[in-house]
Formats: sequence, structure tokens, C-alpha cells
Amino acid sequence: MSRHGLFLFLAGLAVGLSVRAQDTTKAETPTARVVTIEQDEITLPAALGELRKQTGARVADETGLKERAFPLRLRKATFWEGLDAIARSAGARVALATGARPLALVKAEPGDRVPPTAYSGDFRVRLVKIASARELDSDRSSLTATLEVAWAPTLLPLFLDTHVRDVRAVGGDGKALTVESEGGSLAAIDGRSHTTLDLALPGVPRSMQQLASVEGKLLVVAPSKMLTFRFDADLKALRGALADGALRRLVQEEVTCRIAKLVLEKDRWSVQVALDYPRGGRTLESFQAGSLVANNDLVLVSRDGKRRLTRTGYVIDSVGSRRALVTYHFRDAPGRRLGAPGDWRPVYTAPAKIVDVTVPFSFKKVPLP
Repeated sequence: MSRHGLFLFLAGLAVGLSVRAQDTTKAETPTARVVTIEQDEITLPAALGELRKQTGARVADETGLKERAFPLRLRKATFWEGLDAIARSAGARVALATGARPLALVKAEPGDRVPPTAYSGDFRVRLVKIASARELDSDRSSLTATLEVAWAPTLLPLFLDTHVRDVRAVGGDGKALTVESEGGSLAAIDGRSHTTLDLALPGVPRSMQQLASVEGKLLVVAPSKMLTFRFDADLKALRGALADGALRRLVQEEVTCRIAKLVLEKDRWSVQVALDYPRGGRTLESFQAGSLVANNDLVLVSRDGKRRLTRTGYVIDSVGSRRALVTYHFRDAPGRRLGAPGDWRPVYTAPAKIVDVTVPFSFKKVPLP
């Protein structure tokens, strides 16, 4: 092949690789589920039931307004857009999950207000508080805006960057404010449904009653999706299978899930699961890698699919940015016997690739204290 021909071949190959990389990145971005409800009359339980059916997210009803009917028009709304619209229509408000209390709708009270709100995919960002501070030994002053960041229950993010990026703020006089860039770090948010963070803004004259706009971007580290690995073989068959054989291994989205080891005693079982991830996703630091398995779970399902055995404990044997080894334990308990290994098949839930998700927000006419 001539030098000119070789150059054209390599150039074409590079373009092809570039296109494939772009397509892969786009496919990895988490896709928000949407809801469509168009009814002249619907009750709150029916609306929440339809929301759960279409988005997979359950919201408890603590309003006591079960019989009240209202019109509802939603077309391809994201989870948070849909839930907030249902709440407004029903005379309710959203109560975020706290501790053992689930995400719920409660009856709206006199004086309740809707703060500045922005929606982005599975995320809702609200500006819930803005405070002003003045230094008494100088003319300096500052504003602190508190952002509430919540995500759909079906999304299981791992980290939130506390540094708000590309912040732009405009005063009520139409002049841009000079916002200093602050350093941040990835804060662990796995196992949570929402969080808050503070955004520092420069002070403004006391006569100014509002900011014309505040906008920026948040960075969230999350799985592109959660994967479910359903093994066809039961525990007895898996114990007798080759450790690296096809019976013990499943692959989805380039993620390999393997039953590495089984210990099946009379009243206690241990199932060790190995995960291998391809290159190309977000690389976690060693101290962050444990979050890779934070939302993973192994359950044993009966042959007819009607019964489930949940784990009684687990141990993270090892974890890195692309590999993990976790052992799950199952034990007899009062009223629950393990029975025969041949009656149960493992079903494992684990994240697909870990990716960066950008969450933009923009607020208009922000009132000042």
C-alpha cells in the first residue's frame, strides 16, 4: 500500500472510531422515563398509580384526599414534572423521603409556596433559600443560595460534585454579577434520595429586591442504568458447573457477572459474585470504588418465580474501578428455611457503566431577603 493510501485508510479508521465513541457515549447517558396522563377527571390514587406504572417510581399518598377528582394533562413529562403537576392539581405538596419515611404527597397548607424550580431529566433542582450576609468590619457582603437537588427513585446516583459549574447570575438592574469559581469535591450520595448544597454569590445593594436570573450546572456520577442478571441454572447446577464456564457467566452492556464461588451448607449458603466492567466509563478513585457495589443486590428466586429469598448479609471481598468481588450470605431464620439448593435461582442487580451526568439549572426572578 502506498503512503497516500495508508494515510487515507488510517484517517478513515480514526473517523469511524470517533463516530462509534460518540454514539457509545450518547447511549450511556441515563434516559429519563416519562409519563403521559390526559384525563378530564382523575383521583389522586389513580394518578399516582399511573405515575408508578409509567415511570416505575412509587409515591405514597398521605393527603387524605383520595376521593377528590381533578383534571390532569401531562404529555411526556419527566417524573418530577409529573409529580409536581399532580401535587398542584390535587392541592398537595411533595414531601421528600427522610429516614424510613418514603417519598410522599401530603396535604398543602396555607402559606406553602413553590420555590424557583428547574427540571433536567431525572433531576429536580430547587432554590429553597437565599441568605444575605454583611461583614461588619468592611463594606463587603455576600449571598448564599441553597440548592435542593432531588432525583427520581429509579435513579441510583453515586456522587455529586459540590462545585457548581458555569455559574452566571444577573442582578435586578440587568448587570451580570462577578461570581468567583470555588473548588469542590465528589460527595457520596448513594443510598440517598436528595441532598442540598450552597452556592456562593456576591452581595448586591440592599435596595435590590430580586436577581434577574441564576444559572449553572451540576455534575452527578451515576450508573447509565441498572442491570438485572437472571441466571437460568439453580444453585445446585451452578455448584457443579465449571467456575469459568458459560453456565456461571452472564454478560449485559459489556458488563460480565459471574458466580465465582458457592458454599451450600445445610442451614447457610454463601454466593460469591464477580463483576468485570469494560474500559470507557468513569474511573473511580480507590477510596470511591466501594460505591460501585453500593446499590447491588442478590436475591434467590424460586422456579415458579413466586417466592424470593433475600440475603441476610454480605461482604465486599475486593473492589476497584473496573472489578468487584462480593459474597452474599443466606441463613435459615425462624419462619424461613432455605430448603433445597435446586429450588432457587440467583438474580443479581448491578450498575451498567458509571458515567458523568450534567444537570443544568436556571432560575428567573429570584427574590432577595
